[in-house]
Amino acid sequence: MEIKSLAAVILRRSLGTALPARKQTLWEAMSAQAKEFLKTHLLATIRVTQTKDLMRKLGNLLVEVAGGMYEENEEVWQELLGLVWEFVGSEADVQVEGALGIFNGLFSYIIDHLNQH
Repeated sequence: MEIKSLAAVILRRSLGTALPARKQTLWEAMSAQAKEFLKTHLLATIRVTQTKDLMRKLGNLLVEVAGGMYEENEEVWQELLGLVWEFVGSEADVQVEGALGIFNGLFSYIIDHLNQH
């Protein structure tokens, strides 16, 4: 569990870090295939997460990815919003708390999109 938590933190920090040679973040430098792979596996991982600490760290990572997508081309990650709504309705406290944390993190990025809904 500790390794997964540390990996989530390191990946979150790395995705937003500018690459000096390319003058873009790691997220921006990734291929579309790599971005899709990362998104798919992050969603699959958070769905089976049972601990609050890992849920919080994965939620922060997902917010970083979603925020990077939105800042890059104003693309709203609909699968993540669907996951948030699914988790809000869950009976598992860890999922409800995770959803609220993700929603809170996304709020600053996509407030205009959320106002429409």
